[in-house]
Amino acid sequence: MKRVHAIRWAVHSVAAIPVIWVAVLILSGQIGPDPAETVVRDLGFWALVLLWSSLAMTPLRYMSGGSFWVALRRPLGLWSFAYASLHLAAFLLMWAGLDLAVIADEVRERPYILLGASAWVFMIPLALTSTRKARMTLGHRWMVLHRTVYVVALLALLHLLLVTKLDYVKPLAFAIALIFLFFLRIINRQRRRIAI
Repeated sequence: MKRVHAIRWAVHSVAAIPVIWVAVLILSGQIGPDPAETVVRDLGFWALVLLWSSLAMTPLRYMSGGSFWVALRRPLGLWSFAYASLHLAAFLLMWAGLDLAVIADEVRERPYILLGASAWVFMIPLALTSTRKARMTLGHRWMVLHRTVYVVALLALLHLLLVTKLDYVKPLAFAIALIFLFFLRIINRQRRRIAI
């Protein structure tokens, strides 16, 4: 149990580093020539990294046999939601200046914004029901609800793909990782059926 707590604190500490670093760059005036784009892009990137890390916990449990991986799924998922929320807030505040006309124009010209916003909306019930009490209350419905995390991942991947202009290395890397995670889950499900 102490080991799990220590690993959880390590996850929280590491997950906080990117947002602290972005804050340091902003406060020191070293964020670059286009602060809004840099902040929005970096926060979105870390939201994806943490979401994919959360998705990797169940396959890691299957592969290693260590149940402590599952205990890390929740903090990673919540950090991903936090970064996605900051990503959206940075777009609304820094990019659009909370100007409704600018936001409407951006959404009309860039449909990928709706994909990203949809992914964030799907994350809200996942974050709100991430507690043990919610899991006990919802029972089987909790599992059904939390499987929508794959809908979130697909929407986020499409968002990234459409945002990317020329460099498709990141979207390709995230797509390959997601396919691999799907593959591992399917293999494990087949093994469990055979064992039964």
